Amino acid sequence: MSGYVSGAEKPQPDGLLLLNKVTLRYNKAEDRIRMDAQSGGGQVVAFWFTQRLCRELIKGFVNYFDKASPVTTRTLPHNLAAVQGFLHGKARGSIKPASPVGDSGVQVELINKLQMRASNNRVQIEFPLPEKTRAVLVMKPMEARQWLDILYQQYLLADWSVDIWPDWVKSPQSNKEAPTLGDERVH
Repeated sequence: MSGYVSGAEKPQPDGLLLLNKVTLRYNKAEDRIRMDAQSGGGQVVAFWFTQRLCRELIKGFVNYFDKASPVTTRTLPHNLAAVQGFLHGKARGSIKPASPVGDSGVQVELINKLQMRASNNRVQIEFPLPEKTRAVLVMKPMEARQWLDILYQQYLLADWSVDIWPDWVKSPQSNKEAPTLGDERVH
């Protein structure tokens, strides 16, 4: 139902697949979120995210936004939620419709762990693949905020508890369904 698009794929060492387009969908039968991801070369991989794994991702993203952003590090603690809400709303408003990553019947990998790295100008998530390879999703801060909002929309569809989500994500604007344009959805 929802996903995210980023920049072009750059050449990577063997065993590393750089993802540049991602679609997130809640699957009611599995009670999991499925991420279909595509590399610049068109290779598609798919992952299951359990609620437990999503909670770890959320904690990592919230920590990143609270501590790594140059804007938030200069913000007084009592103003942080308002600044985060503004930045999150700005990111949400700039999401562009795109076609989803095709569900091509690829093997879906259940993710038990992942590695998240962050710096001031990017967030990188590494997903393990079979045969000691891995897929990497790299996002700029604005893209990371968009991805987080899309994950929140999937959480709402799943009817999972939103107690872990900060108020700046749970704003009334976030509770609306992701915008659509014809047959294209926000990705």
